[in-house]
Amino acid sequence: MTWGDLDMTLISMAHARSIAVAIQTCNDTWRIAKLLRDRGYAVVDDNLNPAGGSLRGSPNWHGGIGGKVVLVTNRKVCAKWYVDDRALHYTYDQEPSEVFREVDRRAGYASCAEGHKRHWGADGAAGIFPWAVHEGRVWVLLSLRSKHMQQGGTFSTFGGAIDPCDVTTWEAALREADEETAGLVEHIITPDREEPGHVEYCGQGCGWFYQTFPVQIALTDEGKLPLVTVGKSGKFETELVKWLPLDVAVTIPELHTGLRAALPALVDLIRDSMAA
Repeated sequence: MTWGDLDMTLISMAHARSIAVAIQTCNDTWRIAKLLRDRGYAVVDDNLNPAGGSLRGSPNWHGGIGGKVVLVTNRKVCAKWYVDDRALHYTYDQEPSEVFREVDRRAGYASCAEGHKRHWGADGAAGIFPWAVHEGRVWVLLSLRSKHMQQGGTFSTFGGAIDPCDVTTWEAALREADEETAGLVEHIITPDREEPGHVEYCGQGCGWFYQTFPVQIALTDEGKLPLVTVGKSGKFETELVKWLPLDVAVTIPELHTGLRAALPALVDLIRDSMAA
């Protein structure tokens, strides 16, 4: 940092996660506070106006409103109080984007190349795209995401983050499907897979990916589509599961953006499997 040239990357990344920011400097807190205000940030100069009594002890204002207020102080203890004593320490010679990478990983996220974005799954994510042939038509099973989830109210597949316990992405996809549904996994044809399925990489080039495996589902002994319900561990994520004809599913507007992007490739894989 030089006077008049303050790198805002770290502050922007922190605010995107609602993480409080405190800048601890040796002197001239008023000057740094002014630089930040000139750039549109809400700032408190702790030496001029102590935040929540932090200079008097018993602090009661951690992170301002939603972590969006920047505290500038020359007292380390005040900075630590302000961020609730869970500070990420950053110095001018560090790369700002690296500060959050380990924090994201421990929380189960992967940092995106843009810095302020995150992907669920520190090591990527995987899922299955169930399909079956019934009465001469191809049907697919979709899940309606609950309002608690990102892009709630859209139809998606069954999957999630790859866990350290998963030896392969296929194992991760199968485990997630088994957690999120009841009555599905036992009907999968050829549960041992070597095919790579479809891999969709983050468009920002950060390396994160979602791997989707189209899997054929066997009909019941009566020749019907198997009854699949929401699994116990999937009730927070999923409102319902529903079989739809493939030609209908590709046209519905309420598709998750990730599924919509991967759908043409998944349809081609299903057609290749049927032709084999």
